[in-house]
Amino acid sequence: MKIWRVETYRGKGPYTSSYETLIKRSQYENLNISAHPTPSEDFKLSENFTKFGCNIWDHDPLKYGFESIQSCRDWFWKDEWIEDLDKRKFYLVEIDIEPDNIAFGEKQIAFVYEKAKSKIRHNVRELLKHEPTTTY
Repeated sequence: MKIWRVETYRGKGPYTSSYETLIKRSQYENLNISAHPTPSEDFKLSENFTKFGCNIWDHDPLKYGFESIQSCRDWFWKDEWIEDLDKRKFYLVEIDIEPDNIAFGEKQIAFVYEKAKSKIRHNVRELLKHEPTTTY
């Protein structure tokens, strides 16, 4: 199965790097938390952690991404966020992984990163080719 993730060359996501403070501040201004739930607030996702022997507070070795490029674009719906991610050297990564290694949530997915069969990096600006289907 093909899934999508935004990360640096070293595999760090925008919520686990020095970028975290900036993106949280800009995304959560006047934003309903249901639009961008944390893993513990995405109840469908947190319920599925148990299949990996994890819980919402201790969820190594999982990383987060999206079931489709469209759901990734809907998460990062502001063009300025994508442009900032590009300036900070983030990539849009296309990942091939077996569905058994994925926990599905309402807005995001968690997956066992080490089980990925392949990872192809694209310029994060590729997201700009897709119009967001929603804004919050």
